[in-house]
Amino acid sequence: MIKENNILIYGDLKLFVLRNEFNIDKNKFINLIDSLIENEENCYFIDRFPKTILNIEKYDEIEDYYIKTYSQNYSKDMFADELFAKKVTKIILTFISYYKVIIYYEKINNLDFKKFENSLNNEGFYKIANLIEYIITKDLSNIHFLLKNRDSYFLISVRGGYNVEIYSPNNEDLELISILVKNEGLFLRKST
Repeated sequence: MIKENNILIYGDLKLFVLRNEFNIDKNKFINLIDSLIENEENCYFIDRFPKTILNIEKYDEIEDYYIKTYSQNYSKDMFADELFAKKVTKIILTFISYYKVIIYYEKINNLDFKKFENSLNNEGFYKIANLIEYIITKDLSNIHFLLKNRDSYFLISVRGGYNVEIYSPNNEDLELISILVKNEGLFLRKST
């Protein structure tokens, strides 16, 4: 069985299990993650915009505006604004309030991430929220939430910056995701 505070080796990645609320062995866990991610037809992402901005210069300009305007602690090494990070955090914390979850993130050897990780004195949702917000704004790692709703599973992956992906939600989960995303003034878009 996968235990909390364990490190799992997945290919060349080291995954740190932060929370495990259901019993699953390592092989089933790895196979489940692979099957959810491979289902590309049932993949969505959370975005600030209702459709793709094709002009790269305009996208860079609006991204810079968002980061500088919606971040109280603005710094040049930011990859996303704090407001977006807080909105995504609220969505994810709501889900882990409803469903059983395995939370894991990628252990990396970046000195800034190690210092941040070591400074996490908070417990529970505060620790999870700090990790999500740091990973989004600094783009230094990935954090994943394997969620179980009765007998179905889906995955939310926060990959840093504005990359928040949702893999294989069923219709019931997708409806709740849509409500929460819309409530935060964000957009849920199907991956193409």
